Amino acid sequence: YTGDPGDVALDGPGFAAVDTGNGVFYTRNLTLKVNNDGALVTKEGYSVLNSNGEKIMLDPAIPDIQRKLGVEEDGSLYVWDNSAKPAAKMVLQKLGIYNFTSPEKLERQGYGLWKNGEEDAGLLTGEAKFSQNYAELSNANTVESMVDMMFNQRLYDAHASSLKQMYKSLSDYISTVVD
Repeated sequence: YTGDPGDVALDGPGFAAVDTGNGVFYTRNLTLKVNNDGALVTKEGYSVLNSNGEKIMLDPAIPDIQRKLGVEEDGSLYVWDNSAKPAAKMVLQKLGIYNFTSPEKLERQGYGLWKNGEEDAGLLTGEAKFSQNYAELSNANTVESMVDMMFNQRLYDAHASSLKQMYKSLSDYISTVVD
């Protein structure tokens, strides 16, 4: 939980599609904002695509759209229209959710981006749910990883020392038998 309405995490299998300018890529790293042209983009500036594979454009005339933008579980984008009494929720567009029959065939591009490369991974419509105010982070715990690495290094050193001692003992035994 981040509390930042721009952070959107995916719960379940699936990806969001983004246009980087070098083609369509897939990501689970969504920190959304609206740029000056009214396009919904990631923090890196990549255009977010809707369920039809088109760039999501929002009406820049909506005042303060950045703070009012909301995301439903199904990916529907909305803003609150406070000019209406009572305030009304205006559904704008829907984020695309994409999944793959063979996600292991996706090509890692770095920075949380994946490409459906030459070996087609089988693009499908995904069933993941969106969670606003949440960010998907690495599930690695650096402290645990460091402790595990130190443990394994000490274990390796102990085994290496044992092997050296066994080699020395065998060498001493062979030299006494041969003499």
